[in-house]
Amino acid sequence: MEQDLPTFIRPCKLRGNSSASSRPLIPGPASVVQAAMIQRSSTTDGHLIPTQQFVRRVVEDGHDTDPDFHSNAWLSALQLGGSATPLGSITHHLERVDLIVAVIKSCTPNGFGDVSVTLKDPTGTVGASVHHKVFTESEFAKDINVGSVMLIQKVAVFSPRKSNCYLNITLPNIVKVFSSDCGPPSETFTDITED
Repeated sequence: MEQDLPTFIRPCKLRGNSSASSRPLIPGPASVVQAAMIQRSSTTDGHLIPTQQFVRRVVEDGHDTDPDFHSNAWLSALQLGGSATPLGSITHHLERVDLIVAVIKSCTPNGFGDVSVTLKDPTGTVGASVHHKVFTESEFAKDINVGSVMLIQKVAVFSPRKSNCYLNITLPNIVKVFSSDCGPPSETFTDITED
Protein backbone atom coordinates (compact mmCIF):
# COMPACT_ATOMS: atom_id res chain seq x y z
CA MET A 1 0.00 0.00 0.00
CA GLU A 2 2.76 2.43 0.95
CA GLN A 3 4.62 1.83 -2.31
CA ASP A 4 1.45 2.93 -4.21
CA LEU A 5 1.48 6.36 -2.52
CA PRO A 6 3.51 8.14 -5.25
CA THR A 7 0.96 7.10 -7.88
CA PHE A 8 -1.86 8.76 -5.92
CA ILE A 9 -0.01 11.78 -4.58
CA ARG A 10 2.46 13.42 -6.91
CA PRO A 11 4.03 16.88 -6.77
CA CYS A 12 2.94 19.58 -9.17
CA LYS A 13 5.38 20.42 -11.93
CA LEU A 14 7.77 23.09 -10.76
CA ARG A 15 9.37 25.88 -12.73
CA GLY A 16 13.10 25.72 -13.17
CA ASN A 17 15.36 23.27 -11.37
CA SER A 18 13.85 23.59 -7.91
CA SER A 19 14.68 20.74 -5.59
CA ALA A 20 12.11 19.12 -3.33
CA SER A 21 13.62 20.78 -0.26
CA SER A 22 13.18 24.28 -1.71
CA ARG A 23 9.47 23.88 -2.48
CA PRO A 24 7.17 26.04 -0.37
CA LEU A 25 5.07 24.07 2.09
CA ILE A 26 1.34 23.84 1.59
CA PRO A 27 -0.39 25.92 4.31
CA GLY A 28 -2.39 24.19 7.01
CA PRO A 29 -2.47 20.53 8.06
CA ALA A 30 -1.51 19.30 4.59
CA SER A 31 1.98 20.71 5.19
CA VAL A 32 2.64 17.86 7.63
CA VAL A 33 2.15 15.26 4.92
CA GLN A 34 4.13 17.29 2.39
CA ALA A 35 7.04 17.76 4.83
CA ALA A 36 7.00 14.03 5.59
CA MET A 37 7.13 13.20 1.89
CA ILE A 38 9.99 15.64 1.30
CA GLN A 39 12.00 14.29 4.22
CA ARG A 40 11.29 10.73 3.26
CA SER A 41 12.36 11.27 -0.35
CA SER A 42 15.57 12.94 0.81
CA THR A 43 16.57 10.03 3.06
CA THR A 44 19.76 8.67 1.53
CA ASP A 45 20.71 5.96 3.99
CA GLY A 46 18.00 3.60 2.72
CA HIS A 47 16.59 3.11 6.22
CA LEU A 48 12.84 3.74 6.13
CA ILE A 49 10.71 4.11 9.23
CA PRO A 50 6.95 3.47 9.36
CA THR A 51 4.88 6.30 7.84
CA GLN A 52 2.86 7.01 11.00
CA GLN A 53 6.04 7.36 13.04
CA PHE A 54 7.52 9.60 10.35
CA VAL A 55 4.43 11.87 10.26
CA ARG A 56 4.39 12.04 14.08
CA ARG A 57 8.02 13.17 14.04
CA VAL A 58 7.26 15.85 11.43
CA VAL A 59 4.32 17.13 13.50
CA GLU A 60 6.56 17.44 16.53
CA ASP A 61 9.48 19.02 14.64
CA GLY A 62 7.69 20.41 11.57
CA HIS A 63 9.29 23.83 11.65
CA ASP A 64 12.71 22.20 11.34
CA THR A 65 11.93 21.41 7.70
CA ASP A 66 10.58 24.85 6.80
CA PRO A 67 13.26 27.02 5.17
CA ASP A 68 11.49 30.21 6.34
CA PHE A 69 12.57 29.41 9.90
CA HIS A 70 16.22 29.04 8.94
CA SER A 71 16.48 32.29 6.97
CA ASN A 72 18.72 35.18 8.06
CA ALA A 73 15.62 37.38 8.40
CA TRP A 74 13.95 34.95 10.84
CA LEU A 75 17.11 34.40 12.90
CA SER A 76 17.74 38.16 13.13
CA ALA A 77 14.15 38.85 14.19
CA LEU A 78 14.31 36.16 16.88
CA GLN A 79 17.41 37.74 18.37
CA LEU A 80 15.67 41.10 18.63
CA GLY A 81 12.18 39.88 19.62
CA GLY A 82 12.94 36.97 21.92
CA SER A 83 9.73 36.68 23.96
CA ALA A 84 7.13 37.09 21.23
CA THR A 85 3.56 35.80 21.37
CA PRO A 86 3.05 32.68 19.21
CA LEU A 87 0.49 33.22 16.42
CA GLY A 88 -1.18 29.95 17.38
CA SER A 89 -2.14 31.42 20.76
CA ILE A 90 -3.95 34.49 19.39
CA THR A 91 -7.68 34.22 20.10
CA HIS A 92 -10.76 36.39 19.77
CA HIS A 93 -10.50 37.11 23.52
CA LEU A 94 -7.44 39.32 22.98
CA GLU A 95 -7.72 43.01 22.20
CA ARG A 96 -4.01 43.53 21.53
CA VAL A 97 -0.92 41.37 21.23
CA ASP A 98 2.25 42.71 22.88
CA LEU A 99 4.91 41.37 20.51
CA ILE A 100 4.87 39.19 17.38
CA VAL A 101 7.66 37.83 15.18
CA ALA A 102 6.28 36.43 11.92
CA VAL A 103 7.25 35.62 8.34
CA ILE A 104 5.21 37.23 5.55
CA LYS A 105 3.80 34.35 3.49
CA SER A 106 1.59 36.36 1.14
CA CYS A 107 1.19 40.03 0.35
CA THR A 108 -1.74 41.42 -1.69
CA PRO A 109 -2.83 45.05 -2.21
CA ASN A 110 -6.56 45.51 -1.50
CA GLY A 111 -7.30 48.43 -3.82
CA PHE A 112 -7.69 51.02 -1.04
CA GLY A 113 -3.96 51.49 -0.41
CA ASP A 114 -3.80 48.93 2.39
CA VAL A 115 -2.15 45.53 1.94
CA SER A 116 -3.47 42.17 3.11
CA VAL A 117 -0.76 39.81 4.35
CA THR A 118 -0.63 36.32 5.75
CA LEU A 119 1.81 35.97 8.63
CA LYS A 120 3.26 32.71 9.87
CA ASP A 121 5.41 31.39 12.68
CA PRO A 122 6.08 27.77 13.77
CA THR A 123 2.75 27.67 15.66
CA GLY A 124 0.40 28.79 12.87
CA THR A 125 -0.75 31.48 10.48
CA VAL A 126 -2.93 34.58 10.76
CA GLY A 127 -4.25 37.13 8.30
CA ALA A 128 -3.46 40.80 8.75
CA SER A 129 -4.11 44.17 7.17
CA VAL A 130 -1.21 46.61 6.88
CA HIS A 131 -2.39 50.25 6.88
CA HIS A 132 -1.56 52.35 3.81
CA LYS A 133 0.51 54.85 5.85
CA VAL A 134 3.10 52.11 6.38
CA PHE A 135 3.72 52.29 2.62
CA THR A 136 3.44 56.05 2.15
CA GLU A 137 5.03 57.46 5.31
CA SER A 138 7.79 55.05 6.34
CA GLU A 139 10.96 53.31 5.30
CA PHE A 140 9.38 49.88 5.90
CA ALA A 141 7.56 49.77 2.54
CA LYS A 142 10.57 48.54 0.56
CA ASP A 143 11.06 45.52 2.85
CA ILE A 144 7.47 44.31 3.17
CA ASN A 145 7.29 41.37 0.78
CA VAL A 146 6.99 37.60 0.80
CA GLY A 147 9.79 36.03 2.85
CA SER A 148 10.46 39.11 4.98
CA VAL A 149 9.99 38.92 8.74
CA MET A 150 8.02 41.50 10.74
CA LEU A 151 8.62 42.38 14.36
CA ILE A 152 5.44 44.11 15.50
CA GLN A 153 4.16 45.31 18.87
CA LYS A 154 0.84 46.19 20.51
CA VAL A 155 -1.13 44.96 17.49
CA ALA A 156 -4.94 45.17 17.55
CA VAL A 157 -6.83 41.87 17.08
CA PHE A 158 -10.01 41.95 14.99
CA SER A 159 -12.43 39.01 15.23
CA PRO A 160 -15.46 39.14 12.93
CA ARG A 161 -16.25 35.58 14.07
CA LYS A 162 -15.06 33.62 17.09
CA SER A 163 -13.16 31.22 14.86
CA ASN A 164 -11.26 33.88 12.86
CA CYS A 165 -8.79 36.47 14.06
CA TYR A 166 -7.04 39.13 12.01
CA LEU A 167 -4.39 41.64 12.95
CA ASN A 168 -4.65 45.35 12.17
CA ILE A 169 -1.09 46.60 11.64
CA THR A 170 -0.48 50.35 11.64
CA LEU A 171 2.76 52.32 11.45
CA PRO A 172 3.25 52.62 15.26
CA ASN A 173 2.98 48.81 15.55
CA ILE A 174 6.03 48.08 13.41
CA VAL A 175 9.30 47.77 15.31
CA LYS A 176 11.38 46.40 12.43
CA VAL A 177 11.00 44.58 9.11
CA PHE A 178 13.81 42.20 8.23
CA SER A 179 14.15 41.96 4.47
CA SER A 180 14.05 38.50 2.92
CA ASP A 181 17.57 39.14 1.58
CA CYS A 182 19.14 40.55 4.76
CA GLY A 183 22.52 39.32 5.90
CA PRO A 184 23.29 37.06 8.86
CA PRO A 185 22.12 38.25 12.31
CA SER A 186 25.52 39.66 13.27
CA GLU A 187 25.51 41.93 10.17
CA THR A 188 21.88 42.93 10.73
CA PHE A 189 22.54 44.09 14.29
CA THR A 190 25.61 46.03 13.22
CA ASP A 191 23.35 47.94 10.77
CA ILE A 192 20.75 48.61 13.49
CA THR A 193 23.27 50.00 15.97
CA GLU A 194 24.79 52.28 13.31
CA ASP A 195 21.39 53.91 12.51
